[in-house]
Formats: sequence, C-alpha cells, structure tokens
Amino acid sequence: MVSQFSYADERLWHVGYDFDFVDVGVPGLKFTFRYVSADYVDPTHMSGSEARELRARGARGNEWERYNEIAYVVQSGPLKNL
Repeated sequence: MVSQFSYADERLWHVGYDFDFVDVGVPGLKFTFRYVSADYVDPTHMSGSEARELRARGARGNEWERYNEIAYVVQSGPLKNL
C-alpha cells in the first residue's frame, strides 16, 4: 500500500478479502484485495487544489486506497517456493 493512514485524528476503516486457490485445485495461487478509506485528514498533509480549498475553509479532507494482489508460489522443481 502507498498511503500510511497514520495522521493525527485521522479516522479510517478497511475491508479485505483473501482467496487461496488451493480450494479449486490450484495450489500456490492466492488473491488479496484491500480497500481503505479515511476521513478527518488534516489538509496540511495533502497537496493540490483540493488541499488549498480545504485549508481556506478550515475543513478536513479524506483519502482512500485500493490494493489488489495475485501471487503464485512454485510448488515443485528447481524453483520450488519461489
């Protein structure tokens, strides 16, 4: 993930899902999904026109991030566990 979601007073929630394809006959293949959403972000930690507008109004911002990963671990042979 790119964002740290660790600013003072920042509130966040996240949801995730993992699927191991061994259950459908493909050992070593895995899928991961994560979504994180945060609000009450201090605009001094943000950049761009939205941040300038929020600072001018004295308001707080928000951020979000989506993360997907598919990974495979070789099961046998000279590349096993790679």
